[in-house]
Amino acid sequence: MIVTLSKWGSVLLYFIIFSLSSNTARRIKSNNKWLRVLLIAFFPVIFGGIRYYVGADYSGYLAQFNEVIYSHQSIASYLKTYSFINDHIGMFLVQKFSAIFNSSFVYFTITSALQYIPVVIYLCKDWDDSNSNSKLLSYSLFTFLFSFYPFGFAAIRQGIAMAFCLLSLSYVYERKPIKFAICVLVATIFHSTALVFVPIYFLCSKSGTITSWKKVLVISIAFLAIFEIDFIIASVGGRYLGYLDSEVEGRNLIFWMYLFWCIIFLVFRKKLVALNPKNDLLIIMFTIGTIFQILGFTNAFSKRIGEYFLVSQCILIPQLTCVFTKDSQKLAWFLLVIYQVAIFIFQYAILGQSQILPYSFII
Repeated sequence: MIVTLSKWGSVLLYFIIFSLSSNTARRIKSNNKWLRVLLIAFFPVIFGGIRYYVGADYSGYLAQFNEVIYSHQSIASYLKTYSFINDHIGMFLVQKFSAIFNSSFVYFTITSALQYIPVVIYLCKDWDDSNSNSKLLSYSLFTFLFSFYPFGFAAIRQGIAMAFCLLSLSYVYERKPIKFAICVLVATIFHSTALVFVPIYFLCSKSGTITSWKKVLVISIAFLAIFEIDFIIASVGGRYLGYLDSEVEGRNLIFWMYLFWCIIFLVFRKKLVALNPKNDLLIIMFTIGTIFQILGFTNAFSKRIGEYFLVSQCILIPQLTCVFTKDSQKLAWFLLVIYQVAIFIFQYAILGQSQILPYSFII
């Protein structure tokens, strides 16, 4: 049985599901870290698994899954014609495993889990060191769910790649290159553009701080990349040649929002870095992501490269509440929730981005 909610009923359901997950992070303090991760991720993952034709590319991914079921293509035969640029063996392996159960629910549940569980692992590991940080963890999850998780309902492969790139940050701080490389490798077998995240490892020290010359260099390279993006895409070739087509969504209004936050983060940089030195890297990441959003004025596809870096806002925005006095922090947290919900409504309910509304599901 297929149930389709109204647009505003769908918005309410998203709010309930995302709030359940973020509040679980605050209220459950299990000594078993994996149990805690699974409990936090449970509702959004199932929510993503039972959805039915929710997300702009849902039908395309479903068609790929059905093709794997009926073609009976082996992994060996897939590898014979495999191209790093044009093929995505990570998604093929998920489809092959899901085909065992002949279930689209299993398929979309696994892809939803791959988009969210790595994020939960990273945030629980690096941003929940004590009980005093539990609110930061909760609101970071809330921000991610409203800002990026719905994006993954449409761009499934890139959503998975973003999650593993975020997870790899743990190993940037710990200076564990092999684990970092494994995370980025997993990301690239779902979306090869995740390779742009590799330089992040070389930017900072174990404390998370970055020397001035590295900051100037990486910002300069980011600007150079957006001006030479057509040349870069043409050089890569393959399926990415389609990114050369000029297509713009919503006049790229979201760029101005990102620019606003970028300025705020830079203004409060010293206070944010004083709170946690890791924020220095996150601010640089967000600045790079904002620069890539300039591409959205001419091409809606190329600017998606910036999403790998913009995800840092999920940790930075909640920390801004710490610059307020203790008496004002409750108001700041409340305004943060209002802001995230308002942006969600603007992007998905008003502009109709990613086609995640109305929400339909299978019972």
